[in-house]
Amino acid sequence: MIFIIRKIKLELLWLIKLIRYNLKTKKGAIYIGCSGNKNLGDEIIFDSIKEFFKDELFLVRFPHVNKDSGRYFRNKIKNPDFIILGGGTLIRKGYNQGYLKNLNETLNKFPDTKLLVIGPGVSDPIFSKSINFPTNIEGWTKTLNTSSYLSVRGPHSLSTLNKWGLENVVEFKDPALCLFRSKKNIKKLRSKKIAINFANIGERIYGGNSKKLKTIYFDFVELLIINKWEVYLYPTTYYDLDYMLNDIGLSSLKGIKKFRFYNNINLSLNFLESVDLYVGERLHGVLFSACVSTPFLGLAYQPKTLDFLDSINLTEFCEKVDRIELFSLFNKVNEIYKDKISVQNLIFNNMKLATTIQSREIEKIKHILSL
Repeated sequence: MIFIIRKIKLELLWLIKLIRYNLKTKKGAIYIGCSGNKNLGDEIIFDSIKEFFKDELFLVRFPHVNKDSGRYFRNKIKNPDFIILGGGTLIRKGYNQGYLKNLNETLNKFPDTKLLVIGPGVSDPIFSKSINFPTNIEGWTKTLNTSSYLSVRGPHSLSTLNKWGLENVVEFKDPALCLFRSKKNIKKLRSKKIAINFANIGERIYGGNSKKLKTIYFDFVELLIINKWEVYLYPTTYYDLDYMLNDIGLSSLKGIKKFRFYNNINLSLNFLESVDLYVGERLHGVLFSACVSTPFLGLAYQPKTLDFLDSINLTEFCEKVDRIELFSLFNKVNEIYKDKISVQNLIFNNMKLATTIQSREIEKIKHILSL
């Protein structure tokens, strides 16, 4: 009964979307991307793209998770002007898997619709193969070649597509850069307040040894507490806290504090702006910290973190998880903390430049939308 009620509810929500779509005065677009999985970073990417083109497009998000939800009324959506492949590491896996499958099904349904690719990441083919997620290069190349605009998150993604033979690829950077707070607010006081994020990615990580990392992460947080750091656990998904507290075992340490508003972007940004440092695995924890010019140390479990940080020229604040050692990690945190003000200034200046470059790309897309 609960399942039936939920299904009816979803259909009614799609009925409302359908009515609004049919009454729209702007051009229509279908959005395909990471969404619907309660990950704040993925939701913000969609919101960012929607905000960029709010005056030009009526954007409808097709679900990647729970693809059957609202199927009846969703299938009544007709004749979109554009299909948008959004941000997140979407360019991965094979022809009949994941986002490529969803994208091709949508393109086949609307063959005369223009494809716009706005800032996704490209999974490194060698790394993907090493974790048994091989990328169908031929399938992706064929589909991406049909796009009217083709951009990616960072220079590594761009280089990969160039190697596949794709031309006219540009670097859009991560769409969530729109959250950048351009009013300079350099915090001179030091309070030894740190935000921590560790994520349950299983063995799909550099080195493939999550057990070793759990031990290092526990000892690292314990070392922070011993050295009088005020430690906050910062999740970007509903299951991050459980992983940190129970799987890693941080619940056994006294003095640990928790940030619980993982689904609220304004509270998240305000919180990260209040801390001296962010150390974590989640890419968008790194990005959100950069948006408020808070010093960070990204723990790269996959190539995407380096791809993003290279796009804003800040790779020195990143450590690959297969190279992490306890005391070198702790010392790196103290080095960044000691040099906090100059690091803040560096982040602010680099983010300002990155958002300026992104704004130029947004204008190019708006021109395409106007044709």
